[in-house]
Amino acid sequence: MGYQANSFGNMIYNQRRKLKLTVRDLAKDAGVSFAYISSLENNRSNKVPSGEVIKRLSEALFIDFKVLQEAACKISKDEKSLLRTIPREDLRHIEIYYRLRKRFTDKQFQTIIKKMEEEDLLVW
Repeated sequence: MGYQANSFGNMIYNQRRKLKLTVRDLAKDAGVSFAYISSLENNRSNKVPSGEVIKRLSEALFIDFKVLQEAACKISKDEKSLLRTIPREDLRHIEIYYRLRKRFTDKQFQTIIKKMEEEDLLVW
């Protein structure tokens, strides 16, 4: 599974269906191939879409760009600059967080965090 599998692909799929667009319609509107849309919706891509693709998808689907960007785990230039100020060992913890975050639904993830806090395995 790729990035935020339980969110990004589902968000695209659900909104596309809500707008009664076919995969080919969305692909044309967003300027990408229908196979790419299909791979995103089915979480078969391990690559995070570029900011430009996310922007075009957000416009075609009438989804706020920031919402779709966050669902794709795509960070802005400002966020990249901020990450450069974080010590390397702390970045490893952030990486682990995001890897875990991608694999679970929101409810499952919150349950895991709560359990880890209860057992003092997670320190904030």
